[in-house]
Amino acid sequence: MSELHGDWRVTPEPQAPPSYEHIERTAADTPPFSNSTEGDAWTGRWCDTCKHDRTGRGGKHGPGCPLLLYAYLGKTPAEWKPTGEGELSLRYDCKHYLADPETGVAEGTRPRSRQC
Repeated sequence: MSELHGDWRVTPEPQAPPSYEHIERTAADTPPFSNSTEGDAWTGRWCDTCKHDRTGRGGKHGPGCPLLLYAYLGKTPAEWKPTGEGELSLRYDCKHYLADPETGVAEGTRPRSRQC
């Protein structure tokens, strides 16, 4: 069960992202976004505030999130479940999202609809 925390919902902590091999086997061979505006809206709300992509942003030289890498390669990770939301930043729900308090997001929360 999740509870509300401002513009975010509190949920149990997810697992680490899967291996590259697993993502390669399970990702859909279709791009998750039709253009960069859609991609920027979603990754700005999810990836830019997730601990799993911390090493891949802000000029850091780390691997970042493997799910995001496959999205950049034009594949939709199976771990990104379509939500049916009309808001671009909520198009998918990432099963492995983990809020990064260093970005100003409360630990243990996840993006949610602003209409809720």
